[in-house]
Amino acid sequence: ERVARCILVDAGFPNRGVEASNGQISTEHIYNCGEWPIPLHTLKVDLKKGRALNQVAERILRVPAIGNPAVSAPALVCAVHLCNTLSLRAAQLFNEHREVAGLALAPCCFPTQRHLTQGVVYQLGKHRFAAK
Repeated sequence: ERVARCILVDAGFPNRGVEASNGQISTEHIYNCGEWPIPLHTLKVDLKKGRALNQVAERILRVPAIGNPAVSAPALVCAVHLCNTLSLRAAQLFNEHREVAGLALAPCCFPTQRHLTQGVVYQLGKHRFAAK
């Protein structure tokens, strides 16, 4: 068993188990369709917020490895359809957290027209590049 679980992260999910929580993305197709061969879990997180990456690392990435609780289980980040600067946040998560063993990134709509007009310069680690 190389994959223990799959965590789906989006700001649009409702918080599971919190009655007053709502979201724009339904989780019915995840939780009301029987058991999955690999357990699926949803997590409502706005990755654009400052501490969000550290919270993801603390709550998801630093889970003890099965059979060796002294080390973190390796994680693969699959980032699909990340709008605007979310793809930069996924790359930042990969760069800053050694628990992430790999990154599969499929960004979209980047840079935005507004960033092009403003001549925004992005920085990711030591790398800087302009919106073009």
